[in-house]
Amino acid sequence: MRISWFFVIACLMGAVLGSGCTTRPAPPIAGSELYTAIFREVKAQQPEIVNSYAEAYIPVSFGMERPTRIGEWAFEMIASRAWVDEVKANFIPPRFDQPRPKLPAWVAPDPDKFEILEMPFSSFASAHFYIEKSPATPDRVQIFIHRH
Repeated sequence: MRISWFFVIACLMGAVLGSGCTTRPAPPIAGSELYTAIFREVKAQQPEIVNSYAEAYIPVSFGMERPTRIGEWAFEMIASRAWVDEVKANFIPPRFDQPRPKLPAWVAPDPDKFEILEMPFSSFASAHFYIEKSPATPDRVQIFIHRH
């Protein structure tokens, strides 16, 4: 009995494609480690991290794990004015009121007390930055920042 080359190639392609790319959840990432991964280029001193959240996953290609990827993330921090000014340079006022993405309950800045900025779409998802308008101490500014 003769086996068709078409059948052999189809079976091999099915095996390769069937075991292709998947993802699995990554272990939780600690706040300071997450901060370093997201803000590694910020030169100002690291803020005090109050809360942090990340959806991290590990891509698996043909059975081989790739480095952990970070999808959506969020922070609540107490930052210096220098940090706020450095990060704020990449943000603009929002163009229109956008629906709020699903975020942890602690990401709930009051629009009357926080300036709202966004980083428009680029090669990655958009981000929002909420800056306390009137901090009690000028160099301890409460901020919320998230990417979705």
